[in-house]
Formats: sequence, structure tokens, C-alpha cells
Amino acid sequence: MKPISVVIITYNRPDDALDLARNISRLEGLEEWVEEVTLSIIDPTVSYQPLEDFIAAHPAIPFRYTVAPENLGVSRGRNYAVSLSRAPYLVFLDDDALFRDADALRQMIPIFESRDVADANRPVGIVAFKGLLFFHRGDAEECLSS
Repeated sequence: MKPISVVIITYNRPDDALDLARNISRLEGLEEWVEEVTLSIIDPTVSYQPLEDFIAAHPAIPFRYTVAPENLGVSRGRNYAVSLSRAPYLVFLDDDALFRDADALRQMIPIFESRDVADANRPVGIVAFKGLLFFHRGDAEECLSS
């Protein structure tokens, strides 16, 4: 099993979710480190067809696309998505987030596997990422374009 499950929930933001799916598809090491990208759509009232088309056109990317049976809210929505994920390391992303660095996955693995903490017998449980507000990220096409 690969070590990372990327967990995303989205509610009525199909364009942002599509930008994120495109962004994830360009990550280096995706096939080596990502078991699945769990995309849970929470009770949509808008079409996610462009995202569904993107996923269908990229079968090599391990997307796990689901539509939740009801409006679960954020906490229950994440729990729902987690229940579908299998890898030992979970990376939670908001649907309007993007990875800035193409090698972000390679940078994550050593952090999760680190024992350089106060108690070397305890594994790392939580890792936080620096997030920039949407309007600071620039155009979605600029992320991972170089």
C-alpha cells in the first residue's frame, strides 16, 4: 500500500475542485506515494460534470469519487471521506487549496516518518501546512506550472 491518502470534501464549488484535481495530477511521485485521492462531494446542488470528465480522462490517477448521501457538514463530511480512505497518512485539503510545489509529496514523507520529536517512540500524528488565502495564490495555472 502507498502511504498517502489525499482527502478532499467539496460543497458546490466544482470549479475549485477541478482546479485542485488538475493540480494534484501534476504532482511528482503521485504514482509512488498516493494510494488514493478521495473526493467526496457533499450534497451538491450544482453539476460536477467537468470534474467527473477530468477524472474519467485520467484513470491512472487514483481518484475515489463519491457523492455523500446527504449534507453532512464539514466534520461529518471529512469523517465520511476518511472512512473511504485506506492509506496510513491522511492529507486533508480544502477544495480551494492548491499545492504550490510539484515535489510536495516527496517533502511530506520524511515528516510523517520522522522520529525527531521529544518522544522518539511516538509517531508524528499531525502535520500542518502553510496555507495562503485564495486571492493570494494567483492563477491556478501558475501552481506547478514550472
